[in-house]
Amino acid sequence: MSRTTDPGNTPPPTPMRRTGTGMAYAIAGVIGSGTAPILAGRFGGEAVGWMLAAFGALSLICATFLPETRQRVMENPTANQTPSKVLAA
Repeated sequence: MSRTTDPGNTPPPTPMRRTGTGMAYAIAGVIGSGTAPILAGRFGGEAVGWMLAAFGALSLICATFLPETRQRVMENPTANQTPSKVLAA
């Protein structure tokens, strides 16, 4: 599978991908740690288990719709730079 010259087809740079992953992790931590005590207080500990099961099912559904990237060329324009140059850019 060849990569086209369409700019919309190119993956974002690695630092941007790391930022997105970090933000998703932080937001998930806030949602999970904020709702679990509320659910446990109002509905009991079993509700937390159902919440975790629902989040797991939602994650599985979302993962099934992710595009396959096995054959995609993922360029890293900062691969030949030192970390200090990457952070300064």
